[in-house]
Amino acid sequence: MTHIDQAVSLSINSWVTIKNLNLLIEILKTQNDTISAQLKDLQEQVEEQNNTIDNKDMQIVKLKSQLEEIKKIKKLEENPPSSCIPFGSSAGVHRIKTLGNDSFDVLCDSQTAGDGWTVIQQRLDGKENFTRNWDAYRNGFGSFDGDFFLGLEKIHHLTSERRHILHIHMEDFNGTIHFVQYDHFNVSSVDELYELNRLGQFSGNTTYNTLRMHINQKFTTYDRDNDISGSYNCADHNGGWWYTSCVHA
Repeated sequence: MTHIDQAVSLSINSWVTIKNLNLLIEILKTQNDTISAQLKDLQEQVEEQNNTIDNKDMQIVKLKSQLEEIKKIKKLEENPPSSCIPFGSSAGVHRIKTLGNDSFDVLCDSQTAGDGWTVIQQRLDGKENFTRNWDAYRNGFGSFDGDFFLGLEKIHHLTSERRHILHIHMEDFNGTIHFVQYDHFNVSSVDELYELNRLGQFSGNTTYNTLRMHINQKFTTYDRDNDISGSYNCADHNGGWWYTSCVHA
């Protein structure tokens, strides 16, 4: 082979080598892109798995907390407390027991004014007739999922065992909420005709402290006239209450 032939051969070989290198580089770039895409996909899968694990861990923690709460409530139901306070945010119907008395169900509320409230009267839809006799008000009537009155005997035992706050929550037809509180509420026994003998200090978002005028009044029903309005019985058309004069209740 001549010198010129050798030069041409070397040049062709160099071109082939460069072409092969470029092709190899393209192949490597393609593989690199594929590998990068696969890595990104794997990272996304790992993150998704981690999120799933985190969610499952959170669900497990939540379920454990709910289980503990159920165990706590079950234990309280087996050995009823004397108020709704131990039930905390667990609203609904629970069983309580006052000193020296049988246990009974009450409606516990944790939405209206915080945890641990025992509802003694509820009027929601007007379906329950509150023009009832003495025995009905003494024992209680209605349904916890609607209108009801807990019963004077139960209210007496509740308020006599420990100091209670009375919270009155009212909503008018325009949706405006009015509330008042009395920091010491107590109802006497049947021997004293369930007298409203203590109210304590007044507070609230209204100045209408009208319940105060009924302090020391006996409870009145249409068949037990204990109000001081004269010959007229305030409970004839308004239901049972601690009346002085009828309209200021």
